[in-house]
Amino acid sequence: MQKGFADDAASWLDATGLWGRAMVATLDALRAREAGDESKAGALLAESRELQRQARAIRVSPPRNRWGRVDATASTRPLFT
Repeated sequence: MQKGFADDAASWLDATGLWGRAMVATLDALRAREAGDESKAGALLAESRELQRQARAIRVSPPRNRWGRVDATASTRPLFT
């Protein structure tokens, strides 16, 4: 693998990992809520929101394969509210 590719992909992969962890936390929260554990569900949703915040904060710089500065988020909208 070329070093330049690994350097360019690192931020995207970091964001993807955070988005994945946020989804898992949300699914675990739904499972906890279904089981009647509202406290655990709330904590897991808070964890998911924090992971989403971290993913949205990742920026790709320098954007070698894009024009201008771009972020590595799937969307500007929250995944869950």
